Amino acid sequence: MIKPCTIPLIKDISNIPLPVMCSFKIKGDRTIMQGGNLYNKSMELISKSDMYAVYEDLLKISDESNMTLDGVVSNNVYHCSDLIIEDDYDMPSEHRRLYLYSTLGELISQQFRIIFEHRIHEVDRKKIHDLLGQAKNDGYEGLIIKSWMSGYKQGANTIKDQIIYEWRGE
Repeated sequence: MIKPCTIPLIKDISNIPLPVMCSFKIKGDRTIMQGGNLYNKSMELISKSDMYAVYEDLLKISDESNMTLDGVVSNNVYHCSDLIIEDDYDMPSEHRRLYLYSTLGELISQQFRIIFEHRIHEVDRKKIHDLLGQAKNDGYEGLIIKSWMSGYKQGANTIKDQIIYEWRGE
């Protein structure tokens, strides 16, 4: 069973390696979909039957495809931020993002969203600062910043790992 990654909070982005992918930090309940079940961030089974009905199609596809989905439920919408296919933790972030869209893109609806849509290719941290401003203006806490080609590291991530960060500004 997967051990969800933790995300370290950073105060400065000047030393993070580029390129990266960014998404707005969504307030909600961390939710893992695995084996047709829903789990919280501690991998305790969520037993709310109404959630299973809402996400029935997504749970079925993730189970049949041996995919683990990692995301946040906010206002009854599942915001999927990552996936692992058959325990392939080394698949690069960008490949996982593309796989999400190609496999689950048709399920994007009022109940399901894929995040990590902002890709920063160039060595241009101003774009990340601009995204943070947009996120704050839209009512988000900040940004989640993920290394472009990193695998999925289970458990505790640190700033030294250079994989994933939460940034709320200086």
